[in-house]
Amino acid sequence: MEIEIKKVDGLKLIGKDDSGHEIIIDTKKELGGHDSGISPMKLLLLSLGSCTLMDVISLCDKMRVDYDDIEVQVKGERRDKHPKIFKSIEIKYVVYGNDPDESKIKKAIDLSSKKYCSIHTMLGKSAAISSSLEIIKRK
Repeated sequence: MEIEIKKVDGLKLIGKDDSGHEIIIDTKKELGGHDSGISPMKLLLLSLGSCTLMDVISLCDKMRVDYDDIEVQVKGERRDKHPKIFKSIEIKYVVYGNDPDESKIKKAIDLSSKKYCSIHTMLGKSAAISSSLEIIKRK
């Protein structure tokens, strides 16, 4: 894997991967940015959430879980002192469906967190990561 990041204006950056996909990275105006993109620390949470969600979707599909939609909400709490790394991260999985199999979804979440999601493993070395599941039944 290879990426490059270039300065656009002030602290506004553009990141590009080796496939040509681009993302704007920025920070708050009071910190010298333009508030026009996702901050680096929020990108970490976004990476974690998307990594585990892709795993859980793939695993639930393989286990033939009947669901309509699935999403994650990720919250992180940082240390007060520099370096202000995450000290805790909460991942909330929300699954919508008529009657999705909770045990299979929990198994998918467990496999993602312990085996498949590399980002979870890396961040878990410095932050306590917890997860929860909410199932919203639709008729």
